[in-house]
Amino acid sequence: MFGRGTVQYHTLFIDNFVDALILAMENGRGSGGTYLVADTECLSIGELVQEVARAMQLQVRLVYLPLPPLVVAGHVVERACRPFGVSPPIFPRRVDWYRQNRAFDIGRAMQDLGYRPRVSLREGLERTATWYREGGFLEGDPNR
Repeated sequence: MFGRGTVQYHTLFIDNFVDALILAMENGRGSGGTYLVADTECLSIGELVQEVARAMQLQVRLVYLPLPPLVVAGHVVERACRPFGVSPPIFPRRVDWYRQNRAFDIGRAMQDLGYRPRVSLREGLERTATWYREGGFLEGDPNR
């Protein structure tokens, strides 16, 4: 992992998103309003990786690498690919994933809409891992 793994991320399980949409459509509730919705928990990227591994019943050991060389590489590769019309495999916006917090204040949706995420991060990840397994979408999955 590039950086210290401390940037914050908010997840949003699809059932929680649908709940928020339904609440916003109720008569007079979300009319003209703009709301940020997310799950209740906000985790660092390192914690999120650990939670995904746990939901998939895997062990993961994170290795932290310095971020500045990746930032420089993102700019260099993007510029090098531009004259050839090639989509760069790494570019500054992709690098930003490791350094920009993506934590949101969902208080307005909770207050105005009565939004309360019913599915926790842990439960959402477990459901998602099960769906991927049952669908045979995981590499090495015997059902694939």
